[in-house]
Amino acid sequence: ENPAITIDSTDYAESKTISISYPQGYTNEYSLDYGKTWNSYSEPINVTEATTIIARTIDANKNVVSTSSFTIDKVDSKTPEINLDLEDEITVGSDIPLPTSYQQTKSGGTYECNYSNINVLEIGEYDITCTITNNLNKTSSVSKHVIIKENNNPEVGE
Repeated sequence: ENPAITIDSTDYAESKTISISYPQGYTNEYSLDYGKTWNSYSEPINVTEATTIIARTIDANKNVVSTSSFTIDKVDSKTPEINLDLEDEITVGSDIPLPTSYQQTKSGGTYECNYSNINVLEIGEYDITCTITNNLNKTSSVSKHVIIKENNNPEVGE
């Protein structure tokens, strides 16, 4: 009989708890590094990143009696990132999509800015704010105060 490996959730989560049921009468071990190191199993294990667990039972002579492995995915412990890499003063009409960059995490999610592009702003001062939220409700926000100024270098021929 092989060790039975179960996890607490099949959905995306910040961490997952792994439980292992072993056959009786043997020494119970597990590895999180593909068998390089073996740990004695006494209670459920918590992981905060995708991993493969290998469970094994060994007899008194250190012979492997049975093994099981299980790949744990859908672990997303990271916080999404969002950036507004903007100059303090920007010429009116500049085509700069907002946010200037973002990095979502494995679970996906959405971002939102109070303006979609710098080119929608008239001459004046603005506070731009963008927020990104992943599907585990981890959020990052960034704000930038910018001045939209007139174009002092008109194209030749205007």
